Amino acid sequence: MIRRIHNLSRSVFTRLMLIILAAGLLINFVVFMSFGRLQHRSATTYHRILEHYVGILTTAIGDPPSLQQAKTVAGATGFVISYRTEGGSWSTADPAQSLPPLARYRMRPVSDRTAVGFFRGHTLVRHSLARGELVFVAPRSESVQRNLRLWMVSVLTALTAVLGGAYLLIRRILKPLRRMKLGMEAVQTGDLDHRIRQQGAVEFKALAAAFNAMTLRVRDMLQSKERLLLDVSHELRSPIARMKLALAMMPEDAHTESLREDLREMEIMVNTILEAARLQHTADTLKKAPLSIRALVAEAVEPLQARPPGVRIAASPDVRITADAEKMRTVIHNVVENGIKYSNAESAPVRVAWETDAAHITLTVQDHGIGIPAKHLPRVFEPFFRVDDSRSRATGGFGLGLSLSKAIVEAHGGMIHISSTPEEGTLVSIVLPIG
Repeated sequence: MIRRIHNLSRSVFTRLMLIILAAGLLINFVVFMSFGRLQHRSATTYHRILEHYVGILTTAIGDPPSLQQAKTVAGATGFVISYRTEGGSWSTADPAQSLPPLARYRMRPVSDRTAVGFFRGHTLVRHSLARGELVFVAPRSESVQRNLRLWMVSVLTALTAVLGGAYLLIRRILKPLRRMKLGMEAVQTGDLDHRIRQQGAVEFKALAAAFNAMTLRVRDMLQSKERLLLDVSHELRSPIARMKLALAMMPEDAHTESLREDLREMEIMVNTILEAARLQHTADTLKKAPLSIRALVAEAVEPLQARPPGVRIAASPDVRITADAEKMRTVIHNVVENGIKYSNAESAPVRVAWETDAAHITLTVQDHGIGIPAKHLPRVFEPFFRVDDSRSRATGGFGLGLSLSKAIVEAHGGMIHISSTPEEGTLVSIVLPIG
């Protein structure tokens, strides 16, 4: 959840919305400040008019004020008039009429004798007399309050509509970016035939065209590399066969034995490359049958048990899968052998375990060896790639084991993944369909 919020906060879409919102708030601030200044100027004129009007009403009420005259004025104007003096006070207010306490009004002096205050739609004018003071309260108009509420709702609705329209418009403008993201994810999974539709603004069309051209170029480069590898492998089979025949006619000695070992390695290398190519182009060569995963793992690691640091098979419940037994034994053997090869003799044994869900089994091989640097992880499944640049007959291998394993697993409809921490170990996860 936190990561999602973090990603959302860094989104271009979110930032554009924030810019629009900030611009809207700034515009409103400027407008309200302008209206505030205008209102201040208008209020000064209004207060003077109000002071003059109250002076006329005070003259009509008399000094000292007459309650009867005050009631007449109140009936004609709608004001609630109160008189307060040390000797007593009176008011024209109806006992049922509810008015805010005088202390709640924010008073503003207009002259030496008159002050004006406002509170929640009520207007109050205090006018000092020779003895005491008259207080005029204009009750708020419900129609005015209703119109004010309607105005506020209208403004909020308009702002919401503007922001909603901006949201939809930005989503529409940025829609090509989402298509590009999906296209990049497709290419990341290996679909180099994926193309992004060139739609939207000119900049997005240019970006999509550049991406499609780049993907096409990468696909062509990889296909050329694969074709070269296959062609060379095919062409090597005949020379290898002739060399084997020539060696068979030579007398046995240490030199011929060394040549025979070199030829054997070359033959294994060529066969591995061709087998991986066949699996990548068709899965029909698989001889699938129901298998016990426990028996399959035991058979695959049995030749490696005596090599330190050893192999430990977890006590996971047995599961039956449908797979090519010989090829899956090759996968498990290759992965476990790598774990042993790059572990110290004193390390914990390489651990093989598995777990299942409704449709898949996940087989894991965990070693505690030297690990693989993060910069090499994206390339570990490439043919001939080796983390250690030097190779000798003592270390063995051609850098083809993981490449072949990946081809076999994907031919079964599965996937293989490697995670590793240098000096801590490597975890290989193989996910296969159960059926």
